[in-house]
Amino acid sequence: MIERHFAFFRQRTGEYIREWKGPVPEPNIDPLLVGDAREIALNQWVTDVSQPQPGEIGLDVTQFDYPVGDFCWMVFRQPEWLLDWPVMHRFIQIDRATMTINVNNESHRPVRSTPNKLVIDITGTAMEPYYGAIFGTLVVREGRWWLEPIEADMDVHGLSVPIRTPLALTERPIDLALPVLHKEVVLA
Repeated sequence: MIERHFAFFRQRTGEYIREWKGPVPEPNIDPLLVGDAREIALNQWVTDVSQPQPGEIGLDVTQFDYPVGDFCWMVFRQPEWLLDWPVMHRFIQIDRATMTINVNNESHRPVRSTPNKLVIDITGTAMEPYYGAIFGTLVVREGRWWLEPIEADMDVHGLSVPIRTPLALTERPIDLALPVLHKEVVLA
């Protein structure tokens, strides 16, 4: 048995459907097969072990070494037979200890949270137009999240770049699905 990772896409549209990873029987291909005949045999093996449902194309994506779930925004382009991420997603990263937004980043693949950082996909939210300038500390007021602005300098490749939080982000609550992790801030 060998470990393989498969991603499944709709035959007609190339849209992502699902993924799975697990042990499968090793290919039992005649060693004398070469060229197209060998590729046909290997493709049949992939089809047999991945067990696609009707209307699906199952692709062996093991060589990418991505976690299961990382193909969720990918499409399979036909007839070119290309895997493509058509949309770049934008994220903010929050330090869980201080609730400070300290990173704005883009990725075609999902970015995961860790015990020390909370990562939020802001693609398609009211915050997305401010991508690249979203810095500050999140506080809870009246049961909702607000962004406290910061004005600081950030080291970017050896250059000191001023960080200024856009006022539009601080004038109203931030409507993101954030857990309430700290006590409310009481304004004097």
